[in-house]
Amino acid sequence: MSVLTEHLDYSMAEGMGTRARECDRCVGQGNSMAVQITRKADGFLAYCFRCSKSYFFPDENASEKQVKQIMESSAKKTHVNRPDVVTLPDDYTTELPPKAAVQLYNLEIMPDEIEKYDIGWCPSRERIVVPVYQYRYSATHGLAKKLVGIMGRKLSDDTTDKPKWWSQRQADIKHPRYFAPAKAPTDRSKIVVVENCFSAIKVAEATGWASIALLTSYLPYELYGPLCKYNEVHLWLDADAYGKACQYQAKLGNRGVTAHTHVTYDPPKPKDCTPAQIRSELGVDS
Repeated sequence: MSVLTEHLDYSMAEGMGTRARECDRCVGQGNSMAVQITRKADGFLAYCFRCSKSYFFPDENASEKQVKQIMESSAKKTHVNRPDVVTLPDDYTTELPPKAAVQLYNLEIMPDEIEKYDIGWCPSRERIVVPVYQYRYSATHGLAKKLVGIMGRKLSDDTTDKPKWWSQRQADIKHPRYFAPAKAPTDRSKIVVVENCFSAIKVAEATGWASIALLTSYLPYELYGPLCKYNEVHLWLDADAYGKACQYQAKLGNRGVTAHTHVTYDPPKPKDCTPAQIRSELGVDS
């Protein structure tokens, strides 16, 4: 039985919808209401914005022809073509519209940081564009970066039904994560794990430490190894994922890592904290 069946409300009118937290493919990978369920005349169509999986739950009163047509239409949406090489959108620009600039300013992400992290704007998608890089450091060439994904954030006053984040990733990247490198590229002393890429930028700039954004509240198994290379790991997820953060702390501790869990409620997320609040919470000044 699908985890979505409990969200199917047969009393809903055609065209009405509801949201669910997770689908069968991404159970336990996030707390956001990522699945859109829409009532159709012959059943329910569900689409997960987290993993791009589509589902159809037919109404028992629907005809076989109707069910077949919807199932075929739904199946076509399950395949997502991911590029072997990611490129920025053709209309990507560093010229931010006033509303986008104000949103970043309100987050205290300043023009030099916008330039440093290549934050731009995509007019066709009406989103702030945040490139996702893989970093490599060598003594001869210094810090090099390779574009492996893109995060697009709609403006906070945009009330349309589009998902808040649009993303794209390189085909061979299973779990893209946003990384903000430490001020000294070879510094492996401390790293902070957050959920949001803006939070990662704010933490890295306020502390000089490396910071990684999970882009969900799920810490995948393959990240434990890289995190173990740091002397200290600070887990600062959103307040609704505090229980998960404590579980991750215990698992890292079992691997011999010194891990700390942080939670704040006012403001609730690192991206909304001032640099001074970030340093205070992480004990940078102590």
